[in-house]
Amino acid sequence: MRRRSKNIGKTIILLFLIIILILGGLMWFDYLGIIRAKTFFSPIYSLLGLQAQSATASKNTLPLEADLDNDRYKKRLESLDLRKEELDLREAEIAQAEALNLQTAQELEERRLSQEQREIAFNNTLSLIHISEPTRRSAYLVCRLL
Repeated sequence: MRRRSKNIGKTIILLFLIIILILGGLMWFDYLGIIRAKTFFSPIYSLLGLQAQSATASKNTLPLEADLDNDRYKKRLESLDLRKEELDLREAEIAQAEALNLQTAQELEERRLSQEQREIAFNNTLSLIHISEPTRRSAYLVCRLL
């Protein structure tokens, strides 16, 4: 007998929770505009001191669609402007890197020309030493030049 009273208590509590969930779901669907239960819930709203939602869905969606199209167009323009700024920044970085590369190439060319002139001068000096008779002094000069 005692076991049966426990089951009846659990059943009543579960039924009460189911009713609360159903009413909550109906209120939520009414709030979302999926169903129309305002007349059913108006006494509950007045009891809680709330005002029933009175907004209705717009029947003419053309202005809304036009606004969406305008918003999308503006977003695309903003993204294109942002992309243009990024590309301009990247182009400036590339130009700066090219200028640095050009400067380095000029320095290397100057070094190469300087090295060639030094080699020519060294070869001329060696040829002068070889023309004269080989002496101990010419060997000393060659070693000193190196």
